[in-house]
Amino acid sequence: MGTIAAGGVAAGIYTTNLPEACHYVSEHSKAKVIVCEGAMQLAKYIHIAPRLKALKTIVVYGEPLPASAQAKCAIPIVHIDDFLLQGNSIDDEDLAARKANQKPGNCCTLIYTSGTTGNPKAAMVSHDNLCWASETVLSTLPSVGPNDR
Repeated sequence: MGTIAAGGVAAGIYTTNLPEACHYVSEHSKAKVIVCEGAMQLAKYIHIAPRLKALKTIVVYGEPLPASAQAKCAIPIVHIDDFLLQGNSIDDEDLAARKANQKPGNCCTLIYTSGTTGNPKAAMVSHDNLCWASETVLSTLPSVGPNDR
């Protein structure tokens, strides 16, 4: 949600993907920031980071940042807590402008296939499609209320 609110496009990668599939999705989506859960996922990105042209930062969550990680990678690696602190310097007006620039037909997220028959394929989900799908689910599940997650 933070990526979307900041005007970015979110794209998920399966935790079971091998480094080459991670590279393909990250390069295809022109990822600037990669968010990894733990050392195992980070290791994949340390291996492929030199080949990711747009990559600016790798963020790790779920466990402490491995002490030796940064020495193995030319791309900055930060823990999620430190990454989130960077948001404190963003002006509320700047964030509001980024949100206002999001249009209904614009890409909100990319959903990639598993790539079992070749390179993963991307499907674009627009902002209005995501809202419509959410509203449809909520309208078909009357027991779901505003306090549910």
